Amino acid sequence: DILKDENIEKLVFSSKELFSYADKQGFEVKNLSFDVSLAGYLLNPNASSYDIDKLCAQYDIALPQIDDEHKDYGAVCAMESLCEVLSAKIDEYSQLKLLCDIEIPLANVLAKMENIGFMVDVDGIKRYGEKELLDFIITRDDIPLQSVEAAYMIDGKWGYVQVERFA
Repeated sequence: DILKDENIEKLVFSSKELFSYADKQGFEVKNLSFDVSLAGYLLNPNASSYDIDKLCAQYDIALPQIDDEHKDYGAVCAMESLCEVLSAKIDEYSQLKLLCDIEIPLANVLAKMENIGFMVDVDGIKRYGEKELLDFIITRDDIPLQSVEAAYMIDGKWGYVQVERFA
């Protein structure tokens, strides 16, 4: 399978979606070296969208004129040019390490988290920002702590006591 092959370099549009698919299918994507959408984000974190059409417009890459039924094919055709331009910009701004060592692995982690899900403290989120204090009832109880770990008589005159902590 191409996605599992370490010898084939992968340049993708959305690594998180690909990682999510691979996780659901039970395999790891190997040798994913560039993500166009993450590169677009790193180069312009304030953009409203990182889809291929907008990235192509932003970086003056012409999309082929294709009918509406096959418009995704135009985006695929633009990927090579988009990868070249964004890769050069990422290099120019010294962000390749950030992309490859932080953002792409993070996309993998986030994809797995979304697949698994996670628990949320709903009440805590609802309370966030409230200035009202919460009341708690605290009950004091004895907490058994064993201070003496060992104690014995060595002979009739001498004894041994091992104190672990003073409680």
